[in-house]
Amino acid sequence: MLPPSGRSRCLYRRCWAQSRLSRHLGRTEGRGLVAREPRERDGRGDDVLPTPAGRAAYDGATSAHLASVHRHFASLLSREQLAALVGIEETIAAHR
Repeated sequence: MLPPSGRSRCLYRRCWAQSRLSRHLGRTEGRGLVAREPRERDGRGDDVLPTPAGRAAYDGATSAHLASVHRHFASLLSREQLAALVGIEETIAAHR
């Protein structure tokens, strides 16, 4: 089953209520990290896009996060253990 698109995809992936997502997007927009643009294809909502500041914040956080995951998790496992973990995750993801 494919997840929904747009805002619905955000709700699907985070298991958030729509009101919670709206408040979060409002705060994120207020910090200048995202911008809302009217959806061109049907006009029934907004597309949320990262601003240059939002992209920079994401890129910085991603680098730090990946380094932490490697240091505290991936570097502790053998290649075989990592391969087994990937296989388990793929099986679980296929049943979402």
